[in-house]
Amino acid sequence: MQQSYSKGLMISLAIAFIIVPSIFVGLRIWSRRLKRKALQLDDYLCLGALVVGIVCSSLQLYAAIDGQLGQHQVVGPDGQPILDDRRFLVYETTKFVVNVLSVVGFGLVKSSILIFYKSIFNTVRAFRWAVYGMLAIVTTWTISYFFANLFTCYPITALVEPFYGNKCINSIPMWLSVVITDVIVDVGILLMPVPMVLRLHLPWKERMGVLGMFMLGACVCAISITRIVTLGQIAAEFIYHYNDETYYTSPVFYWTNIELAMAVVSACLPTLRPIWILALFSFLALTGLTLARSVESSPVAEQLRSELQPHLSRNDLISTETPPRWSSFDAPHPAAVINVETELDVATTVKYCTSRNIPFLAQNGGNGWATTFNLGTNGVLIDLARLNQVSFNVDRTQVTIGGGSNISNTITHAYAAKALVHTGNCNCVGTLGAILGGGYGNLMGLFGFGVDNVLSLRVVTADGQLRNVTSSSDSALFWALRGAGPNLGIVTSAVLKSYPALESDMDMQAWTGSLVFNPDKLEEVVQAIQDLDLQPDMNIFMYFISGGLPTNEPAVIITPFLHKGNATSGRAAFAAFYAIGPESDTTAVISYDQWNSGSGGFCAPGARKPSYGVGFQRMVPATWRQIWNEYIEFQQRPTAQNSVVLLEAYSLIKARSEDPNSAAFPHRGVNFNAVAIPWYDDTSLDDEAQAFGSAARDLWRATDDLAYNSTYVNFAHGDEDLGVVYGSSLTKLLEIKRQFDPNDQFNQWFNLK
Repeated sequence: MQQSYSKGLMISLAIAFIIVPSIFVGLRIWSRRLKRKALQLDDYLCLGALVVGIVCSSLQLYAAIDGQLGQHQVVGPDGQPILDDRRFLVYETTKFVVNVLSVVGFGLVKSSILIFYKSIFNTVRAFRWAVYGMLAIVTTWTISYFFANLFTCYPITALVEPFYGNKCINSIPMWLSVVITDVIVDVGILLMPVPMVLRLHLPWKERMGVLGMFMLGACVCAISITRIVTLGQIAAEFIYHYNDETYYTSPVFYWTNIELAMAVVSACLPTLRPIWILALFSFLALTGLTLARSVESSPVAEQLRSELQPHLSRNDLISTETPPRWSSFDAPHPAAVINVETELDVATTVKYCTSRNIPFLAQNGGNGWATTFNLGTNGVLIDLARLNQVSFNVDRTQVTIGGGSNISNTITHAYAAKALVHTGNCNCVGTLGAILGGGYGNLMGLFGFGVDNVLSLRVVTADGQLRNVTSSSDSALFWALRGAGPNLGIVTSAVLKSYPALESDMDMQAWTGSLVFNPDKLEEVVQAIQDLDLQPDMNIFMYFISGGLPTNEPAVIITPFLHKGNATSGRAAFAAFYAIGPESDTTAVISYDQWNSGSGGFCAPGARKPSYGVGFQRMVPATWRQIWNEYIEFQQRPTAQNSVVLLEAYSLIKARSEDPNSAAFPHRGVNFNAVAIPWYDDTSLDDEAQAFGSAARDLWRATDDLAYNSTYVNFAHGDEDLGVVYGSSLTKLLEIKRQFDPNDQFNQWFNLK
């Protein structure tokens, strides 16, 4: 075998093996940032593999510079190697360490790829178990060969060659077994996603494209095979050149490092799609070109029109026009939209998507701001907006609300029927979406949480069945839906309690409005909220918000609410705030259909709003001053003038009189809820926005007086542990999830897994 190595070649290769994988891991991290996602386990495993690879390549560099790697070994006058030559000992030591450490690097990168696979096909139970099985194999392989290499000799020594006379096993068969089993495991990992990709309901070309992305790992298998052949050749050749080890065994170094470096690169390539998209659109923007295929020719939409559309109630329900969302930050990007007309359309769509492993998300108001959405490249949005019916029974004690009715629509019908319905406080929010999370609102002091007012639910579950769920028909599912509904099905309608107004119009009125305070009064306002004795007909909100054009100076605003109140009773109930001295007062008696009119500005869709909510027990003036300082610093950034901090406080007497275990909603014991909403257009502010929101949340939590962090699920950011949003209900919810959604089809909203 003709050999041709040199010191310069070994140095150049080592430097390349450090730089190339480092670039790709850097791109992987950038890709995560473009998607505004925190680093996941697969990213950290890949980072670990990179670190090991850099160490191994650095050892190659050291061995070439100071250890004769790639150079002919110095021999004595008798032609025998000088065993105690310092440079030869450097070579032997570095080779030994590379053999030991590289196994760890290979194990880390294989595990990274497997965890990445699991994140993509997590909804398929059989595939999840296949991943767990392969992870067990990889872990066993890594540990076994790590110790096998480490204990090539006993006692442990780097001098493993026979001529040293140490008590060692024959290292060549062991090295060959490492690379052979390495190839076998790599091929197994490479083939794992193939059946899943072939099952995707995409045009053949699209499937081949996805498959090609996963097949990028084939180059690593090719390198592994080359490494086997090379080691075999070295083993055969070395018996003739035992006195020139530093030259003839050079490939042991660089083929190991090539494989490890390319394995890291291959693990990164499938994660770089956001960068390819950014590059494509940057190129189009620079050149003025357009995409050859319009959005309307989405292959997913065409597939749905071909296969699903004939089974829907109308033939024009499938679209690629995504309805607006309240926040564009980390918003879901569906490949197609199903504008369902009937609840049977919902059931048909769910059954279709689950049978084909197509991710889906049901949406009404589109106001959920959490960062938990991930529809991938072929996800479907089920738009419920047309299921917006609202009807009352004869005596107006019950109301049936469609899954597509927003709060404005619900209140409009209730006002016309002269009945009160407990809803949330923002008109653009989906009525049932707000209630299923727990359901705070103006009337909760009188009627309890939204979940306390639910009598029955029409739900499409993961099996595509439409169920009528009540406390008697299925008590466990009824309990779970009221606090974690999006994890268990799509609610197409619900029957709630309603409260007929008396002959007097007073039931349909409230005294409310805005009190604006100088920021210097903030501590007094905060203390007044803490000391306020909220009666069942009262609630109070506090805002940090722009004072409006032309200066957008930030202001502190209080919005008191008194059901059936007037100027006299309202001022008496909230006397502490009038004593502080508001700069302006817009309070007045307002009819029920206008109670939420003050929140109209919050309903503006679009812009970036990565919001951070938290629950706590007491109002601490010093904490709120710190949050104010954080707020005004961010609010003065370009395009961030509409940023908001919101506090909500309600009477909880009625809510806490209910059985705390009657619904999955876990936070009846929390006194206050607040949320920081960075609101801006400039994407370059993303990091600052998240830093502001996270800082505000940390400040609230530092003085929350709670045994454990508790956040209302509809206010949560998306990075919280499940125990933070589901509290003591989590264990039972996980059991019910396994029963009704064993394959985790409903996985978009603080997924129970």
